[in-house]
Amino acid sequence: MEAGVGSLVAPAGQLAGALIRRVAGPAAVVGAIGTLVTGGDGDGGVRTVTRRQLILLQAKAFNPGATAKKIIRTARLIGIELAAQSFGISPLDLAFLIAQRPTRRARGISAADMRCVSRTARKFETLQHNLSHLCAPKRRYHRKK
Repeated sequence: MEAGVGSLVAPAGQLAGALIRRVAGPAAVVGAIGTLVTGGDGDGGVRTVTRRQLILLQAKAFNPGATAKKIIRTARLIGIELAAQSFGISPLDLAFLIAQRPTRRARGISAADMRCVSRTARKFETLQHNLSHLCAPKRRYHRKK
C-alpha cells in the first residue's frame, strides 16, 4: 500500500507508528491517538495497549462505530479481505481478532453473594434448630439391656 492521504505509515502489529495516518486535515484519528499517547488525562503519561486494543483503535479511527463484534460479523458476511479493507485494518489483524477468544470479565465474589450465602446458612441453622426440638436427641452411648 502506498503512503498517501488516509493510508497507514506502519503495520498495525507494531506499536510505534501504528495509528499514525497522513491526513489532509483534522480527523477523528487525532482524538484516538491523543487519548492513547496522553493516557486520557492530558498529562503525557504512557499507557500499555494490547494488540487487540490497537487493532480496534485503528478500526475506530477509520470507522467510528467499529467494535470487535461488528468487525467479526462483517467478516463472516462478506469475507476477510473485504471486511478488513472496509474497516481499514489488514486481513492478518482481522484474522487475529476472529481467532482470539472473546474477553470475559472476572468479577469475583461480590458483597451480594456473601449476603446470599449468609442468609442461606442462617435458614439451614434455623431449620436444624427447629427439628432438634421435634426429634429425640441422638444417643451418644449404647443402651444396656
